[in-house]
Amino acid sequence: MTEGTFEGVGAKRLAWRLWKAEEAVALVVIVHGLGDHSGRYHLVAESLVARGFTVFGFDQRGHGRSQGIRGHARSFGQLREDLGRAIQEARSVSSGIPVFLWGQSMGGLLVIRYLQGNPGDVRGAVITSPWLATRAPVPGWKRLLARILDRVAPWLALSTGTVPEALMRDAERLQAYREDRLVHDRISPRLYHVVLEEQKAALANAHLFDTPGLFLVPQDDPLVMPSVTMAFAETIQDGRVTVVPLPGLLHEPHNEPERGDVFLAAGDWIDRELVR
Repeated sequence: MTEGTFEGVGAKRLAWRLWKAEEAVALVVIVHGLGDHSGRYHLVAESLVARGFTVFGFDQRGHGRSQGIRGHARSFGQLREDLGRAIQEARSVSSGIPVFLWGQSMGGLLVIRYLQGNPGDVRGAVITSPWLATRAPVPGWKRLLARILDRVAPWLALSTGTVPEALMRDAERLQAYREDRLVHDRISPRLYHVVLEEQKAALANAHLFDTPGLFLVPQDDPLVMPSVTMAFAETIQDGRVTVVPLPGLLHEPHNEPERGDVFLAAGDWIDRELVR
């Protein structure tokens, strides 16, 4: 693995990690979720490198080793442009091969919105547990506080209240998460509200998703609503999209005990897309 940085929007330095395969046939860009970072995807990367795919992961602004207020972005447009720059950076270090995206949770929402606005930019996308709708209702007092703070201190990040046990059932991965000093549970009022807007836009513009996609949907996810993801994917099924329900799995399928099956499904799908 090699590491580096590139310049995001507003001259923010964003950190990247690269796992390079010999004679790679595809390049996979990983887009992590809220509070997450690219270093937690080493198991994904190892499985994909074994298939002959080079993997590029980057820490979104306000996450991991990248600059920015933890859990904050001024707009989703910033995140989309950061992703576009990450794809360019990935191509610069491993050029000439087809590019796929892998988006998890908020990263899955970001991949959907990026591809709705940039059809044909990449060969395909693996989307896991996309944050299209929140499963647990947000308390009224918290929504009110977020509205007030969005006017006076939009950058003031609050705790999401997410517990590690909602993410995965694998004891070893849970322990690694608890000991990881780069993860956080923060979200700013501004990012919370722009996510709500982008969720609505993603669902209203499902017809604009014109990129081959694999949706891996954990059915016992306590954080996002799998039924909304399934309905979204089904509205665009015309050969472009494959949907794989994952019974019994929680929010991070790549860290679940059954992750071998998840990696196999993703690798096989990418292989099929490469020969289409």
